[in-house]
Amino acid sequence: MVAPTYRDFEDGFNKVKELLGGNDKYIIAGHSMGGTIALLAASILSQITCAISVSGPTDRLAQIRWLLSGEPGSIRRRTYEELAKIDSRQVTEEFLMRTSPINYLRPNLPPILLIHGTSDELVNVKQVEDYYERAKSLGNVIELIKVEACHIHPGVRILR
Repeated sequence: MVAPTYRDFEDGFNKVKELLGGNDKYIIAGHSMGGTIALLAASILSQITCAISVSGPTDRLAQIRWLLSGEPGSIRRRTYEELAKIDSRQVTEEFLMRTSPINYLRPNLPPILLIHGTSDELVNVKQVEDYYERAKSLGNVIELIKVEACHIHPGVRILR
């Protein structure tokens, strides 16, 4: 298992591509932005055999709009402001569309597991449900586990 650190979305996705050299096959998982990277990698990189996204945005343009619509001072608005500070290119419409997993849905993706909190204030569960429905309608093997929680992170026990 490798858990690279990264500065922003582009850096994270580039690190994943570097780590996945050769013809080996991998299962990829991530939380939040890492979950988005996992889903995008599963859509683009042939070495991925399964992807797991925990609380990951699936439509990055909708995600930025969601964060921006938060009240001034709210966790949503503060998160938007932090993302914009890292690199303003990361919040342009073109970049967000190019890096949104929902725009890469197609038949025959590797199996996908989505885990998401129903009261997640940072990533609206609706966009994850939309991704799930579209992927399922294309015949993909995909599961969505919704839990009564907020922005779930690794270390939180999920009981079914």
